[in-house]
Amino acid sequence: MLVVLILLLSMCICACTHQQKGISQSVSKDAELNTVANNISLKVGTNYDGDTVLQNTDLIGFNYKYDETSQAYVFTFKLTDEGQKKMTESTTKLAETSGDLSLWIGNEVIVSAKVMQPITGDEFAVNMVDINKDSISGVVDKLSGE
Repeated sequence: MLVVLILLLSMCICACTHQQKGISQSVSKDAELNTVANNISLKVGTNYDGDTVLQNTDLIGFNYKYDETSQAYVFTFKLTDEGQKKMTESTTKLAETSGDLSLWIGNEVIVSAKVMQPITGDEFAVNMVDINKDSISGVVDKLSGE
């Protein structure tokens, strides 16, 4: 199922609006958060052996919704204070060189994107265009470690 989710893209990670798919900073409404799987990580680059920026302990949880405009499910990950510091530091450096950042569950990449601007907030959002209403529950289960 996650093979469908493997997204390599060339859009930026930024506080601006996102296009088809990617990772961006987002302001979400307070919503009940799902727990995060123990094997989730955010890494520099697009390879599994890239430096780890965030681990599950840096994430408070996530929620998701369907966005009609982008026709994609948007997953918003809430960061701990330490996670926010790590994300700000890493994305500030990556933005200088338009480096890549990727989200992983275990050893499977979920999404990767170029960092064009630092993410400085307490959350970031991931647009997942390839997920549909028939596969959403499986993705949520994977992300929450069920």
